[in-house]
Amino acid sequence: MKNLPYLFLIVLALVFSSCAKNIVTNYQEDTENTGSLMIIPNKPMYKASVTMKNILNKDADKLIISNSNIKTLKINNIPDGIYGLEFIYNNNNLSPIKTNELTVRIQKNKTSSKLIQIPPPSLGNYVIWSALIIGLLFLPPGPHH
Repeated sequence: MKNLPYLFLIVLALVFSSCAKNIVTNYQEDTENTGSLMIIPNKPMYKASVTMKNILNKDADKLIISNSNIKTLKINNIPDGIYGLEFIYNNNNLSPIKTNELTVRIQKNKTSSKLIQIPPPSLGNYVIWSALIIGLLFLPPGPHH
């Protein structure tokens, strides 16, 4: 029982910590006539994948990251042009996968920044989690042998 406060502090630290990372990646290896893009969501995105394509050249989608936890994302070495980005993420396992799309202009030797608005969980998520927690609290004790 003496260790209960320490266990409580460890559990609180785990609950309120984030596994999201500041990710830096390259669109391509060539650095000539390129710019950068900094993407900042209003809260971390979990299990996120990002694709990007040059709209003017009608390029195919290029996978930038896959199934990552993002706090911020910086993409370097993006050729000059107009790009479409698509974010697919799942911030909790009880809601459907969400998608955000945006268009951005990349200029050589400049860094563009975009803020991404992540919607809050729906009321249904809170109801389900509350029901699970209450159900676990009131489970009858197991059989005693």
